[in-house]
Amino acid sequence: MSEAGEPTGARGNRRLSVVRAVHEPTRSESEGEHVCGPDVILTVGEKGAREGARVKIMPVGSPQTAGRASRSGAGLTIFGIILQTMFEVRNIAFTYRKKPVLRDVSFVVSPGEVVCVIGANGAGKTTLLKVLATLAAPDSGVVMVDGQNAFAKPLRYRRQLGYLPERVALYEEMTVKEYLNYRAALKGEPVKRIRRRVDEACEMCKVSEFLRSPIGSLSAGLKKRVALADALLLRPRVLLLDDFLAGLDSDMRETAGAVLSNAAAFSSVIATGHELDDLAKWATRFFILRDGVISASVSAVGVDRSSIRGRIAAALKGSIS
Repeated sequence: MSEAGEPTGARGNRRLSVVRAVHEPTRSESEGEHVCGPDVILTVGEKGAREGARVKIMPVGSPQTAGRASRSGAGLTIFGIILQTMFEVRNIAFTYRKKPVLRDVSFVVSPGEVVCVIGANGAGKTTLLKVLATLAAPDSGVVMVDGQNAFAKPLRYRRQLGYLPERVALYEEMTVKEYLNYRAALKGEPVKRIRRRVDEACEMCKVSEFLRSPIGSLSAGLKKRVALADALLLRPRVLLLDDFLAGLDSDMRETAGAVLSNAAAFSSVIATGHELDDLAKWATRFFILRDGVISASVSAVGVDRSSIRGRIAAALKGSIS
């Protein structure tokens, strides 16, 4: 999958994305509007579904999106064209000190999606993200990116990955610019592209005005935005955010949420957190993690936040599945 285009506005009809077709479409297959993911519609032209195509994303829910896509084991099928699923978790299990922490966790995240994993403290959310980030080895299961086993080539996978842990240790004696330049180089970005990558990430995370400031002089909220810029440096295809809204005031949560929403233009986003009202503004789906198992999936597309809260509350109590 190629890099997506730049975001164009607010959530809904805001961004460009790029998809890859498994087979070459005919003219009749590739014309018109096509759906990708649970909350987006792709408008493609005559050659739009070919590899490397640039396509516009619009919100699902309007009459023109109805009945235009279906899912299969291979991914998303659009007018007979199978688009490979971007990110798939299959049967992940993890045990710590003989206690099962994750048990047979499986889910799929399509391009353009923002998926939030929620659950009580100790449910396994942080462990799940550590496994997905290859920081903890699972007992069983795999992660697939475009049909390839990410665990089989972890170094290649990590170059496609952005990860923001719950607690981030930054080099506080460095300026923001020095730190992000160092991090981009550490991740293997060519020198000629580092400046552009740093500028893009800082603009997205609203920290450009602090480039020359020592990290140690920044507030906790700004430090988290610097860490988020680090996670976004290489425009990752998979973005993992662990409790990323914790400790932020309302204004900074809005900024972080806008970053999250725009990042879905080029990433499959998986976030954890407890701030349900805020997360519901940007999420397309919620997964409920209970005792190491995903017990329910709640769609957030076209649903008001009060309804989402009610369904999630019921799911946390085990009333729905």
